[in-house]
Amino acid sequence: MRLPLLQPISKGQRFLFILLIPFLGLMLPACRTTKKTATTITEHKSPVDLFTKLRESQLQFEWLSTRIAAQATIGKTNHSFSANLRMRKDSVIWVSITTMLGIEVARAMITPDSIKFINRLAPEDQKYFEGDFNSLSKLIGVDLDLNFSFLQSIITGNYYPHYADSVFKATEHQKFYNLGTVNRHRLKKSINDKDDSDFGVIKHDIRIEPDHFRIIRVLMNDLAENRKFETNYSKFKEIDGQWFPHELEVDINDKEKTYVRLAHSKVTLNKPQRFPFNVPD
Repeated sequence: MRLPLLQPISKGQRFLFILLIPFLGLMLPACRTTKKTATTITEHKSPVDLFTKLRESQLQFEWLSTRIAAQATIGKTNHSFSANLRMRKDSVIWVSITTMLGIEVARAMITPDSIKFINRLAPEDQKYFEGDFNSLSKLIGVDLDLNFSFLQSIITGNYYPHYADSVFKATEHQKFYNLGTVNRHRLKKSINDKDDSDFGVIKHDIRIEPDHFRIIRVLMNDLAENRKFETNYSKFKEIDGQWFPHELEVDINDKEKTYVRLAHSKVTLNKPQRFPFNVPD
């Protein structure tokens, strides 16, 4: 098990770590906007139908890069920042966070089994972190319940299967479909059957727009721990025949409230990227 290189950390260092987590939950933008009136739903679809549509509409990519402008509120403190994000599917997520003047203040590189982080504003003995998701969670005192596949699914807008499809029920509303998990007893049975209780019993709701069957809202609610993770996606655009929201709002309620709003300025798909990350001796 990899251990963090820095301990303890300052309040400012903890802020940058926490800021990185919701920032990674961005939905990728696009190049061309098409405005159209929202479809009114008149057809019933089963959970099987909706999961099929979701998986058919998933992003197909190998490489990705994008430029992001963001506003964040963590507790009672407001912040604005920019970031460059680069990604290779199933391999690496790379983020460079900058001030509005373009000065880099933090850089992170995430792989399925490691997290590396540089905070350029911290004192020399607190600049660097290397560990995994578990050690990061312990370091900042937040139960992240995250892994690489989950972050990748949020970034790409693809569905991440916390539970078996069979524990969801489908409902229709005027402008969207909803997939929601069933009662807690069946969720517990599903987890026990799979011998996988790491996620706990979390109420999961997925809202889907009917034109392109893209996710427009995800709500994960842990009632026992009084924690909530919510993402809302809007301003859909098209790139290479695929649809993505231009803006994302992330709302996290845990030990303190975190809200992040993200908007893109540039996006590139399937162009090989570099992931520079050097720690000075």
